[in-house]
Amino acid sequence: MIYDTKRKSEYLGLDNIDVYFNDSKSEYIQVFDLPEILSLGKNSFLISFISEYFNSESDIKIEILDIERNPITLDIAQYIEGKTRRVNITVYNENISGLATITILGSLKKTLKNKSIPEKWKNLYNIKWQKNILIDKARPNVSQIRFYETPTLNCNILSKETPDIFLSSSIITGNNLKGWWDNNTNNYKIKSKNMFSCSEGVIQHCNISIPNLEFESEIDDIISLNKGVLHKIYTIEKNNQIQIKHFINEAFTMSYYYYNNNDLEDINNSEDYINFNIEKLETMSGRVHNIKVYVKNDSNPSSDEWKLLGDSILENKDILINNTKFTNQYIGHFYTQSWVDENWKLEIYNN
Repeated sequence: MIYDTKRKSEYLGLDNIDVYFNDSKSEYIQVFDLPEILSLGKNSFLISFISEYFNSESDIKIEILDIERNPITLDIAQYIEGKTRRVNITVYNENISGLATITILGSLKKTLKNKSIPEKWKNLYNIKWQKNILIDKARPNVSQIRFYETPTLNCNILSKETPDIFLSSSIITGNNLKGWWDNNTNNYKIKSKNMFSCSEGVIQHCNISIPNLEFESEIDDIISLNKGVLHKIYTIEKNNQIQIKHFINEAFTMSYYYYNNNDLEDINNSEDYINFNIEKLETMSGRVHNIKVYVKNDSNPSSDEWKLLGDSILENKDILINNTKFTNQYIGHFYTQSWVDENWKLEIYNN
């Protein structure tokens, strides 16, 4: 028996074809693992035949029509599961929720009682299996995940030397702070004698307060022991306009954290990172929504505890989107000619 393994999207109207025998009791055609409800995305079922009763050169036709008689996309898996073959069903957004009809046609050469098929029905589609099934696109797809190929996982470990950081804090006060806008570097600088006391250290989270000006800012960059760059610009409002203002000899209080370079030379840690590459995740049924990574401590062989290391959600990125409407329109799907005319323009390039 020949299986037609091409993807089905064209309308065939199999449910309207007259046949010699309607297999309402599944005597010749058996269907297993059929979901009660078809949800949006990929679904599947198993199909089996008593092959000795079918014409070996005939093909099997399968069609699912939604409530408005639009065909549901089908493809038949190339491999066999025991004595059955899996049929993959893909419900798209353009398919209509509601009652759908599954129709399967075949060609019998004899009956279970070894009676021959009437001459007028020989070598024709003469047996039909049919069933109604509900489509509900709003229902979550909980079909068992089945892959076209066995997924592969490759990973490599990346190591990075990092220092142990022993942070210390410091507070400095002074009364000789100068601030000005530097046109050459386009930033606001401050200057004061010995403003930063730890010349051999690395400064982090540095803040300065100038009480007399009621002004506070973070310091973005340390240029030298005496000079730095402010995150904010000191301004005043004059004649309903904001003006950049310089200042000199202002009292200030500055706080920051730092660690010494000597610490970096003596103590280091090695941080390990794992780079995962997972391929062949295309499914024939179900959908891979997320991937979780767990880790186990080999230093404690008696422990069976696995800890969650990461949880990544997999999403398809559709870049052909018209986001000027109230809701995103996926213009990469060519539903109708009017849809194409509205969203696409054809131009001839270099003849």
